[in-house]
Amino acid sequence: DFIAYRDQRLKAGKALRTVQKDLSFLKAVLQYASESGKLPSNPAAGIKVPRTRLGSVEPFLDSKDLQSIFSSDIYRQELRPRGGCEDAAAWLPLLALYTGGRLEELCQLLLDDVITEYGVTYLRILDLPDEDAIDDGSSGSKPLKILKNEPSRRVIPIHQALIDAGFLRYVAHQRQAKSIRLFPALKPDAKYGRLGANWSKWWGRWRRKLGLNGRDKCFHAFRHVFKTAARAAKIEEQYSD
Repeated sequence: DFIAYRDQRLKAGKALRTVQKDLSFLKAVLQYASESGKLPSNPAAGIKVPRTRLGSVEPFLDSKDLQSIFSSDIYRQELRPRGGCEDAAAWLPLLALYTGGRLEELCQLLLDDVITEYGVTYLRILDLPDEDAIDDGSSGSKPLKILKNEPSRRVIPIHQALIDAGFLRYVAHQRQAKSIRLFPALKPDAKYGRLGANWSKWWGRWRRKLGLNGRDKCFHAFRHVFKTAARAAKIEEQYSD
C-alpha cells in the first residue's frame, strides 16, 4: 500500500523531495506504533523514493541479454580482445553480475583486495588517500583508488559461481606474475586517470555487436539485475534492499 501511495504521488507529478517528506511522516507514525507494541515492525521502513522519475530510462539487462553476453566468444572461445584489456573483458562483466560493483570500483581492485579469512574469500572495496596512491609502473602518474561515497566502502563475499568459473585461479596466476592490480592491462585515461574509461568505450562497442543497443544496456545495468529480478518475483523492497 505504501509503495502504491509513493508511486501514485510520483505519477501525479509531485516533486521527489515532497514525496520523500510525505513518506517520512508516515514512517514516523508507524515507527511510533512499532515501538509502542501496536505493530510487530514498521512496514514502511525500507521504502525509498527513486532518484529519477517513474518512466525514465533505467538500466536494464534481461535474461536474454545476459545469455548473449555470457555465451559470446569471450566465454565460449576464451577470446581476449586487446581493446577489452585481455582478461578484464571476461572478468569485469562476471564480477559486476555477482557483486553489484561499479565499473571503476572493480577496475581499480588490487590483488591485496582479494582476501581470505575464516574460510571466506571476499573483495575489499575501499579508496586510497593521495599519499597512498598506487604506482603500478603503467604510467608516469600514480593512479588513485576513489569511491563514489563513504557507504561504498564495503566487503563483498566471492560468489561460488565466480569460484567455479576460475576466479581464484586467475588471482593466483596474477600473484605469481607479481602484479599489483587485479587487471594490470587496464590503463588510466589521460583526462581523469580513471581505469575504466577506455574499457567502457570498448564495452559499448562490444555489447552493440551482440545486439544490446540503447543506453539502458550499459555496464551499470549489471547493478540493477538483482533488483529487477526481485521486483518480478514480488519481493518487497525492504527485503531486496
